[in-house]
Amino acid sequence: MWWTAEDERVLSGAEWDLFRLGLPTLWDYLEMSDDDEEPQTTGIAVFDNLRKRERLVLLAQVARGLRDEGEPCPDLTALMEGTVAAVFAQLRYLIAIEIETGPHRPVVPEGGPGGDSSASGARRNPRGKS
Repeated sequence: MWWTAEDERVLSGAEWDLFRLGLPTLWDYLEMSDDDEEPQTTGIAVFDNLRKRERLVLLAQVARGLRDEGEPCPDLTALMEGTVAAVFAQLRYLIAIEIETGPHRPVVPEGGPGGDSSASGARRNPRGKS
C-alpha cells in the first residue's frame, strides 16, 4: 500500500502496467553496472547518489509498496519518493528513445496476413502510386 492524498492505495491496471515498464529496465541497468562506476543519472539526485545495492533495495521496496495490498504503507521519505521519481524518469528516457528511433513495427510477410497488402504495415502513397 502507498499513502496518497486520497488515502492508501496500490497501482493497478494501466497504472501498474506503465510503472512496471520502467522498473525492470532501471533495475537491469543497475545490475549490469559495476559497483565502482559513476552513479547512473536519472536526474533524481537523492536516488542517483546512492550506492548500487541501496538503489536496488529501494526499487524492491517501492515496487512492493505500490503493488501489494497486504504491504503496510512505507514512510514517505525523500528516498522512497525519489525512487518512485527515478522510475518515472526512466520511463521518460524510454519514451525519448522511442521517439528518437521511431516506432517499432511488426514484421509482416509481403502481402500481409491472408495476402492483403494493406495489412503489411507499409505506408501507402496518398495518390495511389507506389
